[in-house]
Amino acid sequence: MDRRFVSFYFNRSGMGEGGDDAATKFVNGQTDNPYAYFAAFKPTGEIVGETKVYADKNEVMAWLVDLLKKHPEYAGQTKSEAVLLKKGGLPAARFAEDLAAYDAAKARYRKLLKSEDPNIATEAMLAMLRIARYTGDWAAHTRVEKLLRTTVQAGAGWEHLLIDADVERGYRLLSKKEYQRARALLQPLTTRAAKSTRLAEAHFSAGRACWFLGDLDWAKFHWGWIVENMPEDRLYMRARIAAAAEGMPYPNLELGDYKPNTGNIGTHNIVSAVNAALAVYREILPLYKAENYAGKRPAKTEVADVANGDAPVVSSLLLVSKLRDGNKHVQANNRIVDQLEQVGEPALAALVAAIEDRAFPGRGYSAWALTQVLKTNSLTSERAMEVLKKARRDKDPYVAELTRSGLSTLPTK
Repeated sequence: MDRRFVSFYFNRSGMGEGGDDAATKFVNGQTDNPYAYFAAFKPTGEIVGETKVYADKNEVMAWLVDLLKKHPEYAGQTKSEAVLLKKGGLPAARFAEDLAAYDAAKARYRKLLKSEDPNIATEAMLAMLRIARYTGDWAAHTRVEKLLRTTVQAGAGWEHLLIDADVERGYRLLSKKEYQRARALLQPLTTRAAKSTRLAEAHFSAGRACWFLGDLDWAKFHWGWIVENMPEDRLYMRARIAAAAEGMPYPNLELGDYKPNTGNIGTHNIVSAVNAALAVYREILPLYKAENYAGKRPAKTEVADVANGDAPVVSSLLLVSKLRDGNKHVQANNRIVDQLEQVGEPALAALVAAIEDRAFPGRGYSAWALTQVLKTNSLTSERAMEVLKKARRDKDPYVAELTRSGLSTLPTK
C-alpha cells in the first residue's frame, strides 16, 4: 500500500469519530458497505474495487496484487525506483518483496547471502524467512532457519538472532499444528524477547498455541499483554480482535476460522469482550512473572460459597447494586455479570427490580445482565421479557441500546 497507493481513512456511516464529510463526498456512495473494508479509487474519484467486509490480511494482500494487475497504469516504476533497482542491494530486494514479486526478491536476496558484510547477509536470511512464511514454503523456511542459527554459532554478537529464529520456528510449528511444541517454545520466548522487535509476534503466536490447545485463559493473557503494553505495535489490532474472539461477529482466520454464535451485536459488546480478556490477563500476570506457564488463574468463589436457601437472593442484590452504566465501568461490570450467570434464576428478581428503578445508576447494564442470565441458564421468564421489551424503548439511550443488544443474543422462537 505504501509503494503503490495513497492511503486515506474514511467513514461514511455517520457513526463514530471517523466520520468525515469530505471523505463521504469523495466516496460518493460508491462502496457497498460503510463499515470495515478496503476500497480503491482512481485519483479522479471513481472506485476500482473493494474487499469483502472484514477481509483478513491474506485476502487484502491478494486483492492489492490483483488490483495492480488489472490497472497496470498505476503499477509502473517511477524514475527513482528504476534507479533503486539498478543500484541493487538490500533496498532493491526489499522493493521487490514489498510488491509481492517474490521470485525476483528471492533471487536478489540469495546473492546477498554471500555478502562479506554479515549485517547484509543476516538481513537477507530474515527476509527469505519472511517470504517462505508468506508463501507457505516450509521446506525452504527450515533450511534458512538452520542457516541463521549457524550464523549465530559462528561468532559472538549475533545472539539476538536466536530470537528471530525461534519466532520463525514458532510460525512453522503452528502451521503444522504442533501446538504443544509451539507453546513450549513460545511462552518462555516472550520473556527472553523482552527487548526484541519480535516481542509482539512471540506473544501473539504463543496466544494462538494456547488457543488451539484449549487454554483460552493463557491465550487471552498473551493477546491482552500486547493490548495493555504495546498499543503502537502493528499487531495491536490483531491481538485486540483475537482477545475479543468470543464476542466478535465474524470468523477469525488466525484462530481456525472460529466464529461464536453471537447473533447481531453492537460495538460495545466487542469492547466488553476485550475488557473481559484484559481482566483475565491481569489475573494471570503473577503466574507469568513467576514463569508458571501451566498455572491456572484463581477460581471465582464469591458466588460458589453462597449457602442454600435465601442466600443466593441476598447475594444477587449485593452484586446487582454494584453495577454502573458507562464505559469506564465495563470491566468491573463484566465480572459481576459472570457471577450473576453463576447464580442463575435467583438473580432475575434483583435485576428486574434494578431495571425498573429509574434512580438506579446501573439500569442499562442490569438489562444486559438479565439477558445473559436468561441465555446462559436457558431460562424463560415472562416477567423478565416484559421488563426488557419496555426497556429497549427507554428514554435513556444507554439503557435502550444495551437492552436491544442483550435481546439480540437471546435465541429466537
